[in-house]
Amino acid sequence: MKNPKNEATRRGPPARFPEDPLLRALVAKAQARGDTLTELARCLGVTYERFAQLRRGKGRLKTARRELLANAARYLNVPVALVLVLVGIITLDDFSWPDESESFEAQLDKELEALRLDAFYGAFMPASLLTAPPGLKQYVLFMYREIQRDAEGDERGPKWLRLLYQATIANQEGAPDEGAFRGS
Repeated sequence: MKNPKNEATRRGPPARFPEDPLLRALVAKAQARGDTLTELARCLGVTYERFAQLRRGKGRLKTARRELLANAARYLNVPVALVLVLVGIITLDDFSWPDESESFEAQLDKELEALRLDAFYGAFMPASLLTAPPGLKQYVLFMYREIQRDAEGDERGPKWLRLLYQATIANQEGAPDEGAFRGS
């Protein structure tokens, strides 16, 4: 006979420690599907006890086995690359073109100035964005570029995603020159 107290606990009580984005997404998906946390752990290929440890902050998903991350992607029905973003293996900085003539912060400020001068979106940019942390600035600029792409009717998908795909293909077939990745 099942212990109702244990079963309720395994359905997903609030974690005692803040969860990372991947754990929040997994628990939300399990709740939406009606899965217990034991069933979720099984789908991830770990024991419930190990999953509970991860939720309590004992262990980091960033250093988890690739298989666990791939299982998480399958459970969420998203590409593994998105799971790698959620755990912090891939960051927004990984999508920045290096420019040796300007610092990263100077590049961000230059792009924010272009956003501020945009005839439509500039009016919505809060002044506090100019003093925000670099990660937040980069996120806003990333979203701004995506909105611009959508407004221009570019249906081929985001440029960064096309370039990531090209890099993956090149990794399998032999790397092309740098210009192929930049779209030049």
